[in-house]
Order: sequence, then structure tokens, then C-alpha cells
Amino acid sequence: MKIRLITRPINKIKQVILDFIHHNHIINWTPLQKSALMLTLACAMNFSWILWKGYILITPSIWQWANLSLVESQIWLNLLTLFLLAVLIIPCYRYKDQAWAQKIVPLISVQAFMLMLCHDGYLIGSISPATMVGYVGTIGVGLVLFERKM
Repeated sequence: MKIRLITRPINKIKQVILDFIHHNHIINWTPLQKSALMLTLACAMNFSWILWKGYILITPSIWQWANLSLVESQIWLNLLTLFLLAVLIIPCYRYKDQAWAQKIVPLISVQAFMLMLCHDGYLIGSISPATMVGYVGTIGVGLVLFERKM
């Protein structure tokens, strides 16, 4: 009985993931769906930066190398940025049938992502694990999600 209770949800999750992979190609998404995905990834990256700065604040052995007042202020700025990125996801779904939103919202979301990455990448340092993941993810965002225009 216990095995059945455990395997049924796992099989359902596995089936949902397989259906998504086989039938829902990200390349064929609308620009707003791609923007929502990019903003969700930006929220995840921003959350990892919050965790990284929180780790700095709770680890006394590295306090000598960190400006603690700057780290504290950056946590508040990251929380605000996380909120703004989450709010930017709303127009991606609310205005999905509007022609103007198909052009404007992706531009705003890419700019918000770029500003967040440049600002926190500079302040955290380009060697932190959170920034490294962000730099690698930026290549995927640029090449896979949006079409190239000259």
C-alpha cells in the first residue's frame, strides 16, 4: 500500500515532464511565453543571489572580506528586484492576445534581466556560483528564446 502511494505521484510527475518535453517545444512559443520563462529564470537567479548574500551574512569567517552594510542593503534591493520581476510576469499572461504586448513586453523583460545581471554580477563578483549560472543562462536566453534580428 505504501509503495503504491509513493509511486503514483512520481509516475504522474514523470508523465507531465515527458509530455512537456515531447509536445511543447519552447522554440514555438510566443514572445510573451518566452518572456515569462525568462523572467521566471531571472527570479530564480535573483533568489540564488539572495541566498548567496544570506550565506555571507551568517558566516562569520568571511565577514573580514565583505562589506556587511553593503551586503545587507543589497539583500533588500534583491528582494525588491525579485518582486518587480514577479510583477513583470503578470503582463505576459494578461495581455497575451494584444499585439502591442507581443512587441513591448519582451523588450522590457530583456532589459530588466540585463540590468539585474549586470548590477548584481558586478556587486557579487563574477566568480560567485550565482553569477556563473547567470552568465551561462544568458547565452541560452539570447540564442534559444528570441529570434535574431539585424
